Amino acid sequence: MSVKEENTSKSEKLTINVLTKFIKSYSGDRDTLPAFLTNCDNAISLAQPEQHHILCKYIISQLDGKAQLACSLKTFETWPELKSFLKSTFGEKKHSQHLLSDLQNCKQLHNESVTQFSLRIESCLTRLQADIHNSCTDKTQLNGRIAAMEDLALNTFIMGLKPNISTIVRCRDPTTLNDAITHAVSEEKLTNLNSISQRTLKTCSTCKKQGHLSHDSFTNNYHVPASTYPNKKPFHPNNNYSEKFCAYCKHKGHIISECRKRQYNNQHRGNNNSQPEPSAHTSSAAASPRGTTNASFPTRVHCCDTSLGEDVNLNVN
Repeated sequence: MSVKEENTSKSEKLTINVLTKFIKSYSGDRDTLPAFLTNCDNAISLAQPEQHHILCKYIISQLDGKAQLACSLKTFETWPELKSFLKSTFGEKKHSQHLLSDLQNCKQLHNESVTQFSLRIESCLTRLQADIHNSCTDKTQLNGRIAAMEDLALNTFIMGLKPNISTIVRCRDPTTLNDAITHAVSEEKLTNLNSISQRTLKTCSTCKKQGHLSHDSFTNNYHVPASTYPNKKPFHPNNNYSEKFCAYCKHKGHIISECRKRQYNNQHRGNNNSQPEPSAHTSSAAASPRGTTNASFPTRVHCCDTSLGEDVNLNVN
């Protein structure tokens, strides 16, 4: 570089107004921390040494929410101090091996769409790349490690898809994760359209409804043939059944003339009345052993006077 070009580059200084446009607000979100730190690093690298202190104070003023609350309790004079505090407070807490395991174990769930599955893959990849970017001290290895994680995310996404979609995506041989997501989403749409068209063509011969065949019919699976219970009579509900009430037993379902309890009690009472009463001679004979009677102990016969409701004792001499 000539002396003229060097003087020209020194004279072309970026003003504070231009440098502050690199720096956006930050509220303490873990996912947006890598982008915020990158923008601040770019602004600091383009600034002159005498502008670093002003930019550091401006970065502190751009903090919102929990990030502002955490930094308000401390004093920062340089950007490296503030950057280290933000990384330790709001950075990734998981170890890189844990993040790598989360990415490798991602698989599409049964009720999960391709778009939802791709968002999980991209979230794991972003967190893993942010951890590599913050922990890598050798900048010459940074691009290679990030590219390796992108290849791993691509293979994990393809192999984690459902088998019918994964086969087609592998045949198209995508080179990036975005290409694989595009192929998978388009194939999922075609699969859904084909399944809907095939479902509308099906007609059940049993229930005459569309969407299934006769062997899948609900009526077929749960219909009990009449021959299973040949002696069982069909039940016909009687509307008058619930209106009957017995005045004798106080139960519902029948009237007093149909009451079984009343019939039983009447029959039992009739049997008791039809039995002959023992005579005085028979009673005395039964009371006296070997046919002898004792005059000092007269035989007593108990009778019930139903008209008076009193007990009458008769002495038989």
